Amino acid sequence: MSMKRSDNQVEGDDGLPHLVSESSDAELRRLAKAEFASVAYSQVESAGPAASPLGFPAPRVIRSKIVPGLCWKRSSGHWSKGNVLLHYTSEDEFEYLDVGYMFTPLTLRQTLCGEIIKGIKVKKIDSTSVKCEHNDVLESIMGENVDNLWETTDELVVIKVDRRQSMKRLHDTQSTVTNPENPWKEVAALQLLGNTHPNVINLLGAFIDDNCLYEVMPYCSGDSLSTFIRSHPNGISETRARRIFVQLLLGLHHIHSHGVCHHDISLSNIMFDEDRSHCIIIDFGMSLRTTDDVTDESMGTIRRLIHSNKHCGKLRFMAPEIYQKKYAFDGLAADIWSAGIVLFTMITGKHPYEKPDANIDPGYYDLIDGGFYWDTRKVDPLLSWGNKVSCEIVDLLKNMLNPNPRERATLSQILNHGWVNAG
Repeated sequence: MSMKRSDNQVEGDDGLPHLVSESSDAELRRLAKAEFASVAYSQVESAGPAASPLGFPAPRVIRSKIVPGLCWKRSSGHWSKGNVLLHYTSEDEFEYLDVGYMFTPLTLRQTLCGEIIKGIKVKKIDSTSVKCEHNDVLESIMGENVDNLWETTDELVVIKVDRRQSMKRLHDTQSTVTNPENPWKEVAALQLLGNTHPNVINLLGAFIDDNCLYEVMPYCSGDSLSTFIRSHPNGISETRARRIFVQLLLGLHHIHSHGVCHHDISLSNIMFDEDRSHCIIIDFGMSLRTTDDVTDESMGTIRRLIHSNKHCGKLRFMAPEIYQKKYAFDGLAADIWSAGIVLFTMITGKHPYEKPDANIDPGYYDLIDGGFYWDTRKVDPLLSWGNKVSCEIVDLLKNMLNPNPRERATLSQILNHGWVNAG
């Protein structure tokens, strides 16, 4: 399969174009100076007693409805029939905009509350002029109701359809089983973060009718990092991994600078755009708000530990303190652990453990053992890592994957690390 490539990309040793480098070493070191990024666990711990996660600002949604329509695709010269998501001009007005989103027949995946469907942005067409030229074709498709006419644009989207009844059932406070994933929270978190960062998914709009919440986001056609790594069972080069990892760090920096922890960093929640020049963090349904006043990296409110007794995230990427249901944890330190597992998996092509429990999972025992991965005098790296790795990346991962969050590397230390700045 051919891969589109821009002029400022070069082929990597894995046969794929390298990601575009967005930040110089100087820029990474500048970002590392942000106060929130260098706050140590001990400082968070001493800031006060552990508290429940702060609430996000109320999500802003626009009333909408779904109507059948016809779309003209100029490139192929054909009409297609489908449902169009329309929305009002504002929360208080009843006039519809002349743009909408048409659902395609492709369901990308199921979710806890519904499904994610591929869509395309469309623009309203003046039906009077079009019917003169295409009336016979239109009536054969739609009958007499041929006023809802649209033209497709080049903007592909995903429409996350969350059924309100499922959302209510999932988060019923009277239920003995609740789920930490919350579409309302995802909308609120993405609106707090804004559509300003290339490595964090944009929320193009949040719409609602009597039955569903609709989250519209850009379509990332380059697949997930999980899919990419499955095609590289022995891992990828450190050069390639570094470019992906730096973009993950840039996205985390933006998220953390707003006082938010993602809480579910994993390979499947990192997507590539069409030409794989950017990787993008998605899926904020489990995110937590850790500080109230931090709106950019220049502000310095120290967060507090969060108390929770729930598992959150995927077991293969979950920080040990989350798995063990510790009374209190630092959400940003938990994200660092998960990012470390992402980097480990990119380098080796394998997951180090199935669940972070040394009593039942030998892979996790090896990870936290002082010798298997971390002491070359005890174990040959070719046996433990499965391939040749540099001393620098071993040092970085050793500090990121410290099971004691008090000793785990901060985002500032990672951004300043020699391996991160080697490219």
